[in-house]
Amino acid sequence: EISQLSPECTSSWNNIQNRLRIFVNSRLPT
Repeated sequence: EISQLSPECTSSWNNIQNRLRIFVNSRLPT
């Protein structure tokens, strides 16, 4: 369960998702 993750882990996961989203957006033709 994600809600059971530590704040540090949640923060890191959010950071990873942000990086991935930026990467995908940069790859997609606009």
